[in-house]
Amino acid sequence: MVTQDNSKKTMSVAFLMATLILLVVIIPFSTTKKETTQKEPPLVFRTRGELGILKEDKNGNQTEDWKDLILETMSSSTKSSAENMKVDPDVQKRLDDPNNLTSSFSKNIYTASSFFAKNQGAGAEEQAEIISEIVKKESSRVTIKEYLISDVTLSAEDTTERRKTYGNAMALLLKKADTYELSSDDLTVLAQYTENKDPSVLTFFSVKEKHTKEILDGLLRVEVPPSASVFHLNLINAVSVFVTTLNAFSTTEEDPIKSLAFLNSYEETTKNLFIKIAEMQNYFTLEKIPFTTNE
Repeated sequence: MVTQDNSKKTMSVAFLMATLILLVVIIPFSTTKKETTQKEPPLVFRTRGELGILKEDKNGNQTEDWKDLILETMSSSTKSSAENMKVDPDVQKRLDDPNNLTSSFSKNIYTASSFFAKNQGAGAEEQAEIISEIVKKESSRVTIKEYLISDVTLSAEDTTERRKTYGNAMALLLKKADTYELSSDDLTVLAQYTENKDPSVLTFFSVKEKHTKEILDGLLRVEVPPSASVFHLNLINAVSVFVTTLNAFSTTEEDPIKSLAFLNSYEETTKNLFIKIAEMQNYFTLEKIPFTTNE
């Protein structure tokens, strides 16, 4: 999961994915013109709450304000093309999915660009700032399952033998993870997808997510001595973040914004996971739990 050149790989893949995403937003922004070189104040479209105001119908024409705004600034040729365009059912499904960050991001970008076209235009710096802020706001919508101590299966005893039994169970889970090759290089696979756009490549992440969930389920089932509860819970939550990351990568085709958001935190996620594994190993050393060569 982590290699020595992870930072370079992350930056490379992020650049490729960002380029793909920017292709979506270049067209609407390129239709606006900056009529003055004077620095304009930041645009208001920074939060979903502010954009939400445009969901109202202030003029009572039975059309949401954001749609009115886009229609006012859309060329007649674009309107004609849009009216005659047949939308692929799968694409429509993504657009209608409230949990698809790319869909929401695109709508917000087009709305913001229409506002610029009608009011003040936008320079390159402002465009980049708006895109960055909207990506951050969309990313904050993703929820990661956080487990509590009540979710951990605690044993009634905390004896040396109980800790040894726990240690053996954890060793089996680590061996299972090794068998599943969960430490394989995710960034290389992402780079492969961004280069050839082959959706079948992303199956790698779906399979890996399934296997990682099995490890997570095992961590939740194993009986944990109270003295190891904090270490165990921290490991569970680190694995939970990794599961969510793999899920985001598996949906790169349908939701690239979500994938990009998790790519940006990938290095931190994998580093934290290895730290929690190391802390768990240190637990047995600190507790001076003796294991034989067969254990």
